[in-house]
Amino acid sequence: MSDLPGPAHDTEGDRQSRVDRYQAIFQSCPDGILIVDPQGVIRDVNPEGLRLFAYSREALIDRSIELLVPREKRDVHVTHREGYARSADPRPMGIGLELEGLRSDGVRIPVEISLSPFQEEGES
Repeated sequence: MSDLPGPAHDTEGDRQSRVDRYQAIFQSCPDGILIVDPQGVIRDVNPEGLRLFAYSREALIDRSIELLVPREKRDVHVTHREGYARSADPRPMGIGLELEGLRSDGVRIPVEISLSPFQEEGES
């Protein structure tokens, strides 16, 4: 099995091919995807996420995810987000609840959220 190509044996071209495939999937996904770091900072968002929340990419990147949470729920969201960061497992968020997000124009929208830990190459 050690003859199988993988990150330890990748050439720069192999790595770039993986990055290109990831970007194609991320950009074309019909669901909004936000990549948020453990501190709650939005690091990436796909086009559908931008459309859903009616923000430009520049307005979301490096901003707090709580920007997209209704004001009266932000404090509890921070507590839940910090708890998730300590024990991250893939799961839906808010099972049995009607979750809402906040668009740039202040309109509340229904959202379904799934959480999944993500670690980039080289992170520990």
